[in-house]
Amino acid sequence: MLGSYPFPSWFANTVIYAVFVTILRLAFDLLAGYALARMTFPGRRLMFFVVLGTLMIPAVVLIIPRFIILREIGILNTYQGLIFALAADAFGVFLMKQFFESIPTEIEEAAQVDGANRFTMFFRIVLPMATPAPHRADDLQLSGDVEQLHGRADHRRRQGGLMESAAGHGAAQGAVRRDAGVEHVPRRRGVHHHSNGDPVLRLPALLRGRRELFGPQGMTAARLRDGGVG
Repeated sequence: MLGSYPFPSWFANTVIYAVFVTILRLAFDLLAGYALARMTFPGRRLMFFVVLGTLMIPAVVLIIPRFIILREIGILNTYQGLIFALAADAFGVFLMKQFFESIPTEIEEAAQVDGANRFTMFFRIVLPMATPAPHRADDLQLSGDVEQLHGRADHRRRQGGLMESAAGHGAAQGAVRRDAGVEHVPRRRGVHHHSNGDPVLRLPALLRGRRELFGPQGMTAARLRDGGVG
């Protein structure tokens, strides 16, 4: 039974996705955080508040704009579409900036007196002292990114008829209404029921954040390699 599933392809998809997303995100977060923490330029404070403001935008709002952008530049249903869409992270920039500001500026000033330029100070002095911060940022983000890639079994469509849902977060029995256009409605968060038992789906229950529409089962469709991601 296990031989009927392309596990090598699934594993390769996970490794490629996780490695490249992590590298690009850390590179962007570290450089942007250092620039906002140490460099002086017009609009620096405004730019930082814009970065913070993006944290208040719900992820659901970004699904359609990202889909349109990826489609227009021709990288929909590709590795590039999955990777570059998550290559920048506002929370990571904020975390890096706060950590860099905790490092005494006197250390960099001493290196500057010895003739070190900005890149030398960053890569040879500041970055080795800041290694706990990128590790923490990666721990917080990578697990969620991989979950967006794979999704969960309870997101998949079932056959009509009364069924039970054993997958996901302990979902109990669900109601099935083929005549109402609802294949399977597990009784869990995001799904409300009328007093007569009919299911009423709210927007979060339909979209499931970015995982269902932005992951390969939805927006990127994708069977990335030999059967793609399950």
